Amino acid sequence: MYVVKRDGKREPVMFDKITARVR
Repeated sequence: MYVVKRDGKREPVMFDKITARVR
């Protein structure tokens, strides 16, 4: 799974980490 940051970078991260970033 990848997460796209505001700067447009894609980094492989776990789902729980994505949730932490969103909140």
